[in-house]
Amino acid sequence: MHHLKELTDFIQSELQDKDTLLMQNPKLSLVPSKNPHILWIEMEPEQNWIYSFAKRLRNFLSDLGYETDKKKLYFHITLGRIKGALPEYFIDYVMKKTISRISIKLDTITLYKSALHPDGPVYETISKFKLEDTYEKR
Repeated sequence: MHHLKELTDFIQSELQDKDTLLMQNPKLSLVPSKNPHILWIEMEPEQNWIYSFAKRLRNFLSDLGYETDKKKLYFHITLGRIKGALPEYFIDYVMKKTISRISIKLDTITLYKSALHPDGPVYETISKFKLEDTYEKR
């Protein structure tokens, strides 16, 4: 990426003094809903600042000449990738399954480089951005 320094400076500036994220309301999902190929746990952030940050980040990248994706931002943990069709009974089971109420505290945002390979993506950490741990202060 040609603009890596500008990008990391922008992210550092945007995340300065931002609180840790508390993720909650877990929900098991198959994505996409028709012919799914990913099983994940979707969670919602307690803090809304992350959505405005994502919008500013997309605008920043667009201003640098990068094409950005306009899809809705989903916070999730990927449990697995699916190859082939799933039986209907499994889809029904997953869609009815509930997850215990848990919360996950995120105190770091990591910028990754993703390289696609025939065996799957390979991720390399570019930079880590620490968030303020406001929950420890409560």
